Amino acid sequence: MLFAEKLTTEILAPVPHRHWTFSIPRVLRGLVERDRKLLGLLSQTAYAAILKTFQALFDRSDVRPGCVISLQTHGGYGANFNPHAHALVSDGVFTRKGEFLRLPSLATAAVMEVFRRLLLQRLHRAERLSESFMHNLLSWVHPGFSVFAGPPVEAAALSTLESQARYITRPALAMDALQELEDGNLAL
Repeated sequence: MLFAEKLTTEILAPVPHRHWTFSIPRVLRGLVERDRKLLGLLSQTAYAAILKTFQALFDRSDVRPGCVISLQTHGGYGANFNPHAHALVSDGVFTRKGEFLRLPSLATAAVMEVFRRLLLQRLHRAERLSESFMHNLLSWVHPGFSVFAGPPVEAAALSTLESQARYITRPALAMDALQELEDGNLAL
């Protein structure tokens, strides 16, 4: 809760933001589970996909979106390994002079395709995927990658933005979901 408050009051620029989620296919999850260093690659690639897509939308390489990314490895039930990235991203870009330019449009399918291609290429370069397996994954019609972008939240909607900030850093299990049994074991 304190992080969410600090994020919304001291870190995020007073511009609209969106909550983004980047997920990878199940076939790659075990790879990340065995080599946790790849979580950094997941985060870096999510930002690179946003940056590349936003710069293309503005046809400018000198602009940058604001972004805070939180990595999570738990799924809906806490126990299944599901590496994914949550992000709060400015709904536009900043120029070098600090001017904010709002996004003219948004196509998450395009961001997903950039994310997919970049991540597979980076995994191949890191010698974590063979070239043939990378090309196989690139040929899938339903690739298993997912990119979601929620609606923009105006900076004035501080409580909504703070709620999203709490969500992206939520723990795998809520403490009130656990119950201590008489024998000392915990039940979910």
